[in-house]
Order: sequence, then structure tokens, then C-alpha cells
Amino acid sequence: MERDIVDSVRVISAPPNAGRDFFVITEPTKAEYDQEPKNKKRPAQCEATIKERVPVKKRSRSRGDAVLLVIALFKFVKGALLLALAFGALSLLHKDVASHVAHWLDQLRIDPDNRFVGTVLSKLQLIHTKELKELSALGAGYAALFLTEGTGLLLRKRWAEWLTIVATSSLMPLELYELIKEFTAIRLTVLLVNAAVVLFLIYRVRQKEGRQAETFITQRSAVDATSSS
Repeated sequence: MERDIVDSVRVISAPPNAGRDFFVITEPTKAEYDQEPKNKKRPAQCEATIKERVPVKKRSRSRGDAVLLVIALFKFVKGALLLALAFGALSLLHKDVASHVAHWLDQLRIDPDNRFVGTVLSKLQLIHTKELKELSALGAGYAALFLTEGTGLLLRKRWAEWLTIVATSSLMPLELYELIKEFTAIRLTVLLVNAAVVLFLIYRVRQKEGRQAETFITQRSAVDATSSS
């Protein structure tokens, strides 16, 4: 009985010699604790809630930066391969291309009588100095373009995003034509990857423009509020 009274009512009496500044800090009773709202969060729960409420924009921005990094690395790989192709074509000037390729295939233990390899070797016999120069110049040009795109995307430059959108989308009609002409899994994969890159960069550019518009409107509203006051 005495415990129930203590749990339901707290009576605090000051000592006779206590001054005006006397106060007592007490813990809540069991009855008061039971009367607290059930949805009231404790400090630990509040801390967990704060950690869970990471801004969605920051999370999406970090994922977007990761995708941008992957695209930049992809551009670097393509640029490096085309640059190697351009130098390889220059090294074959005034030489028999088919015989050199056949020698490399023999070193790699690849059967030259294979149907696919035989087709490639027969086409290489038609390549001469003029074609090698054109191939080298074309490979060097595309390598420079891809390396420029990769460097700009790695630095998160807006011009690089627009350059990649225009350059990649301009090649997609040719890729679609080649796919319709002769369907292969590699050509389909290349076309889908390039389409995904273009769509992602368009979404990213529009998102940036939206944030800049919001910032401009906020700053303009602040200036108008200051001038009116």
C-alpha cells in the first residue's frame, strides 16, 4: 500500500532551514512514467532516427557520382584500346598485314584454318598502306574524343556531359543500322550500353538545371524580402 502511494504521488517538503533557492531534482515516478505518450522516443531512438533520415538527395547524388565514375572509366578503356589500335596500324605500314597477323595467331596457338580467323585473314589481305593510314587516323581521333570525355566526366564537368551525350547519341543510328544488317549479341550490348549512358547523362543534366533554378529562385526571394523590409 505504501509503495502504491509513493508510485502515484510525490510529496516534497523543504527542510525548515532551507532558503528561497531550495530545489529538489527527482526522477519520475512509475505512474508518471506510465502516463508518458507511448510514441515518445528515447534519446537512443532519436539518434537512430536521425541516422536513418539521411537526405535522399545526398544518397542519390552519391549513387549518380558512382555511375559517372564507371562511365568515365569505360571511356578511358575505349580510348586506350583505340589508341593502341592506331599505333598498331602505324607499325604495319609498308608491311604485309595478313602475314603479320598470321604470325601473331601462330604465337597465340590459334588455328588459322578456323572459319572466323580465315575470314579475317582474307579481309586483311585487302588492307594496304592507304587503308592503314586511314584506320590509324580514325582510331586516334576517336581515342582523343573518348579520353577527353573520360577526363571531363571524371572531373564532373558539365561540358563533358553534353559532349558525351552528343557524341554517343550521334553514333547510335549507325550502331542500330549495323545491328539490323547483322544481328549479334555484341552489337546489341554496345547499343544498349550507349543508350543507357545517354539517358543517364540527360537525367543528370536536367537534375542539375533543376537545382540551379531552385537556388536562383531562393536567392531572388531572399533579395526581394530584404529590399521590401
